[in-house]
Amino acid sequence: GYLLLRGIGDTIRVSLSANPTEEVKVGWEILKSLELREKGVKIISCPTCARSKIDVIKIAGEIEKETRDIKNPL
Repeated sequence: GYLLLRGIGDTIRVSLSANPTEEVKVGWEILKSLELREKGVKIISCPTCARSKIDVIKIAGEIEKETRDIKNPL
């Protein structure tokens, strides 16, 4: 991500052991995290918050699932 952030290069390649369709999703997430591309809902959560009495990871996953078809940046 550092080279892309610095404007060096214009190609990204992600290799995962998972289904190849996940590689595209991860690529988009990398570009979104660097604020080089905007698409969909940005979900911010703190799964390690000691004050949390709820399953934050589960809730964030549910929100991500329900909002995945939103294409406009939010």
